[in-house]
Order: sequence, then structure tokens, then C-alpha cells
Amino acid sequence: MLWAYAVGMKSKVQENKKQKMDRLVASASRLFTETGVEKVSVEEIARQAGVAKGTFYLYFHDKEQLRDLIISREAARLFETADECLRTSPQASFVDAVIFMIDNVLSQLEARATLLKFIRRSLTFAVFHENISGLMQEEQFALYPRFLDLAQSYGWQLKNPYKTLFLVVELASGTCYSCLIDSKPCSMEDMKPVLYSSIRAILESAKKPVQSPAARISEAASLADANANMA
Repeated sequence: MLWAYAVGMKSKVQENKKQKMDRLVASASRLFTETGVEKVSVEEIARQAGVAKGTFYLYFHDKEQLRDLIISREAARLFETADECLRTSPQASFVDAVIFMIDNVLSQLEARATLLKFIRRSLTFAVFHENISGLMQEEQFALYPRFLDLAQSYGWQLKNPYKTLFLVVELASGTCYSCLIDSKPCSMEDMKPVLYSSIRAILESAKKPVQSPAARISEAASLADANANMA
């Protein structure tokens, strides 16, 4: 009975810690999007979360670390929504599928200007969210594995898939912010054809050439000869 009691207490403590962290994240997310990170203090985040200021530092080094976590989660949710739409609207090619997802994310951001102002040009946080500040992450959409699965489903192999995805998302992120927030160099609608043409070119240039059966046989033979010479 003592063991069961101890396990129950440990579970309750973990749940209480999670609830406090969730309240801090929700409080900061609301304040950051409404007034901007620079104008929000740790005291205000803690007060609206209903915890002491010292409790904040049990979970985060500073508000910038919390900001990074929130951006990571929000960016992942944007791509998760886009992926759900893609699954109900299959595209003819891998390139079309990627552009479809990017277009969906841009449409979401266009409808949520306050979120775009907060995220700014940081959509790439969705690509490497597992590295954000070393924080314990909630279960969230993993964009890079989905990108790899999508490429494979269309029979694509990419030379540097991680770098390719980073380039595509970084390009879309910066372009979206400049066009929708700064209105430079033009409207988002006017920029989309150029943006999507550029994404298409990035993906096409990153595709591995398909080897013919004869070329694969020749490569295998050359590798066998090299191994034999080294033996």
C-alpha cells in the first residue's frame, strides 16, 4: 500500500507541475501576441498564470526561452493543420503537395495577423523544434519526418532533405512576413507565383537523379572491385 501511495503522490506532483507549466505557456502566449515579447515582464506572465515569479524560473531560464517554445508549438500546429488538409486533398506530385502545404500555412497566417507578428520569420522552428532550448516538448506535429514520408510516397529521393526543407520553410516564412506585415515588395497574392516557382526550383534541384538499372549494376561492380583491391 505504501508503494501504491508513493506512486500516486508522484503522479499527482507531476500533474501539478504540468498544469503550472501549461498555465505559464498559455499566459505568455496571450501576452506575447497581444503586446509583444519586449513589453511583457516575467512578473506579469507569472501573475496571470496564478503562480509566483520564482515558480517561472523552475521551468524556464527567461522569457526568451518560453517564447521559443511557444513559437515552436504554434509553427508545428500551422503545418499540422496544413497536413490534415493535404490528406483530404491529394496532389498530383510531391512538389505540388509541398506547395499546397505552404499555401495553406500562408493562408492561416494571413487570417491571424497577430500570430504572424509574434512568430515573425520563425516558421523554421517547426523544422527543428526538438532542439528548441532543450525544453520538454508536448506531443506535437513533426514536420521533417512527414516531409520525408511525403517524398517517399511520391517516389522522390532528395540529396539533402533537411537542408532542403529548411530552405523552403525559411523562404516562405520571410516572404510571408515581408508581404503581409511590411507590404514589401508587394502583396502576398502578387508574390505567390514567384514564391511557388522558387520553391519548385529548390525541390527540383534537390532531387536525386534516378539511376538506370545498367548504371546501378555498374556502380555495384565498381564498388565490388574497390573492395576487392582493398582486401
